[in-house]
Amino acid sequence: MNTITKGIKMNSITKSEVQPLLTIVEGQVRTTYLDIAEKFGKEHRNVLQSVRGLECS
Repeated sequence: MNTITKGIKMNSITKSEVQPLLTIVEGQVRTTYLDIAEKFGKEHRNVLQSVRGLECS
């Protein structure tokens, strides 16, 4: 399905195709658990559980 925006014909795209997975904020690489879950096809709660299991700060 196509979407027409301001006279420009565009293919339907998802959030992950528009926004990068990683961003740089104040010199640090950042992402979100939701973006990681979406990108890798996982459930958000499972990503959170995996992160909590890491032994790092």
